[in-house]
Amino acid sequence: WSSLGLSLSEILIVQAVFGLSVSIFEVPTGYIADLWSRKLSIVLGSFLFGLGFSFLPIADSFEELLLFEVVLG
Repeated sequence: WSSLGLSLSEILIVQAVFGLSVSIFEVPTGYIADLWSRKLSIVLGSFLFGLGFSFLPIADSFEELLLFEVVLG
């Protein structure tokens, strides 16, 4: 992250946002698995994981890296 020009405090904020998004999105994932199917939940999570990593090469600002971490979470 420092190679992208982030300060140490911004790196910690980005990592905190990732942890928070994982915590927040865990409940809807379980609900989707219970409502429809576990397979759909896994496929949806894998799709969002791939979508999140597709943001990384084009992310060049702090806000875009936050978006990357939220989608990845």
